[in-house]
Amino acid sequence: MNSLCVFEGITSITLNALLLNERGVTSLLHRNRATLRKVDLTVLLSTQCSGVLIDDEGRPVIYPCVEWLRIAVYSVVAFGSREHIPEADLFPRLRHLLIPGMYPFSSNVLLQDANNTLETLTLGINEMEVESFVSLGLFTQKYSNLTSVTLMTTPASDSHLLPAVIPSITISDRYACLYVNMALKFSAKLEKLSVDEVNAEPLLEALAKSPRQLHCLHTLVVANTELEICNVAHIGAMLPALVDLEYSASSFATTIGSSKSVCSKIDNVTVNWRPSANENNVLGADTLEQMTAYAAYLSFQVPSTRRIQFASNEQTAITECNTQLQEMCTQPCIVKLVKQTTLQNVFSLCQST
Repeated sequence: MNSLCVFEGITSITLNALLLNERGVTSLLHRNRATLRKVDLTVLLSTQCSGVLIDDEGRPVIYPCVEWLRIAVYSVVAFGSREHIPEADLFPRLRHLLIPGMYPFSSNVLLQDANNTLETLTLGINEMEVESFVSLGLFTQKYSNLTSVTLMTTPASDSHLLPAVIPSITISDRYACLYVNMALKFSAKLEKLSVDEVNAEPLLEALAKSPRQLHCLHTLVVANTELEICNVAHIGAMLPALVDLEYSASSFATTIGSSKSVCSKIDNVTVNWRPSANENNVLGADTLEQMTAYAAYLSFQVPSTRRIQFASNEQTAITECNTQLQEMCTQPCIVKLVKQTTLQNVFSLCQST
């Protein structure tokens, strides 16, 4: 592996768990610290991260050009035993930071000097990390240019690791609300918030507690959160700049909320269909009728909505469903079915201008 050290001038590097045990890889990073712009690391243990940020003599290694950094650690490590890194501005140009697993260090070394440079942040969340994030001051830190935050229930799936390596972790409503509140307060310029696991009640509670931080938020992605149409209307009323919203529903049966429409700017809605256990995941005529009725009622409650996408895992004949949806749709809508690259089918009902 020492032969790796001959490479210099590298600008982008991706390393997985199997390689980070080798001293040659650490040396490779250090040799290219002046030119690297993107660093992507997937490891199993937090102890494998220290060699990236400090040299053999314990001095911090500075990466002056790195703008994109991902460190994914998938071991459960007690906060007191995590790696200590001497204080230094290790990534002075850091714009995009992704920590989808456990936070590996005992200090806020990755974020403490990124207040003016950080633009996007992906953060793994779980109940065990609350204590460490409070100790690190993460709940109170502000980032003047941060526009996008993604909260992922750790550990997130990783192409470098076998699924069996990653245990399942859930998060309670109390902590989910706490984390969403934290994210909303990171920046007054926050434009996009994505949360992969949060129930409707803590989500609405967190949004209601942070009204002053919401004036720029135009995209909200809570793809696994089941919302009723009345919840969508409520969110639209709370978020004055919201344009794009994604959520899930276990049934397309119309949930009657208020008989009045709300004033909002929501333009695009994506509804992920997650049928109940006693329902067949089949896109038959009944389901298509429910989609049409759902779209009509959503358009009534949130009149600004111009595009509604229904996403389903079912592999369905696109042309046939398009024809049926167009025949059923009574409101002035363009109805079409498209397949996404994620292998989901997306029903797009676009309200015509």
